[in-house]
Parts: sequence; structure tokens; C-alpha cells
Amino acid sequence: MKFTKLLTFCCMLMFWANPMFAEIRTAQKQLNRMGYQAGLADGVWGNKTENAVKRFLSDNNQKWDGTFDHNEIKLIEKIFLTNGFKNTRKNEAFLLPQDVYESFQKLTQSEKSRHCGGIGRNALTELDALSASQPPRKIEGYNSRMDNMANVPGAEQTELFFLRLSEASTSAIFANETEAGNKALAALEYWAKNNALTETKQCYS
Repeated sequence: MKFTKLLTFCCMLMFWANPMFAEIRTAQKQLNRMGYQAGLADGVWGNKTENAVKRFLSDNNQKWDGTFDHNEIKLIEKIFLTNGFKNTRKNEAFLLPQDVYESFQKLTQSEKSRHCGGIGRNALTELDALSASQPPRKIEGYNSRMDNMANVPGAEQTELFFLRLSEASTSAIFANETEAGNKALAALEYWAKNNALTETKQCYS
């Protein structure tokens, strides 16, 4: 339960760090909960997400115009809040599609560890170092293509933090690696206490 909560907190922190992907990530979670299999709720637009949106729109007598914008976002949210929870089953790993979660639960513990465990010592050392350095409070300066990370103060530090945090939390949640989980919790607590990313704001409405 502790590590499941950690995954939730990680996602919340990633929401603040990557505001441009927030709407897609939310829609993916809602579509998955309604059974449309949008894939992993990672905020990245891909074929699974697009196909899920198309099926959702078709079921609700709407046409796909080739663009995912606030019209689709509002409709997905409206239908989800109206009756989305009626068609869902309990899924503790709520970011995963239900079929993926159910298949994973059928694996033995050794199989889970082989596929989802084994975080390296160097990765944990980097996570320790990130837990001892001052985290950025604001990520500012990306261009419209977001391909200038090297010139954005704090961006590379934040990306590495989320990468190592996700590796450690995955090992803890799915492979029961206690050390990785404890380090992930400590790192997340440190960034929270030091107001990491609290001044980062969405660059669009």
C-alpha cells in the first residue's frame, strides 16, 4: 500500500513538471477506466490513445476531426464523471489498462522481479545524490518544440530525478525491492520539503 501511494505521488509531481502533457494523461486514465484501452497513462499521444479516442467519440455519436483539443477533453471528462465509474473494476495500479494489470497479476513473483525489478546500484546512487542537491522550483524557458532542454535551467536535473524515481518505485511496487522503495520515498519527501517545481506554471490555458 505504501508503494502504491508512492506511485500516486510520483504522478502528481510529474503532472507539475510536465503541464503540457497533463490533459492527455488525464484523458488516458479516464478512457482506460471506461474500458477504451488507451494504453499507459503517460501523457504521450500515440496510436492506442488515438484509437481509444476515436472509439469513444463513435460511441457517443461524435465525429473525429483529426485534432485532440478541449472539445474532446471536456466530452471525455463529462461522460467519465457521469457514468465512467459504473463500468470499472478495482485496479490498484490505476495507470495501467485493465487487461495489462490482470495479465501481470498472473505472473509469479520471480517473473515480476525479472521484468520489473533489478534497479542498478548506480541508479540508486544517483537518486541519493539528487536527494541531497537543491531541486529547481521553476522549469522555464522551453521553446514550442521542447527540444532545448540543455538551455533550460533545472530541466536535465528534473528529468533525471523522474527517471530514477520511476525506476526505483517500479522495482518497489512490482518486485518488492524494499531498499529501492525507501530511497524513492526519501527522495520524493526531500523534493517536496524543498518546494520542488512549485513555481512552475502551465504556459497555456
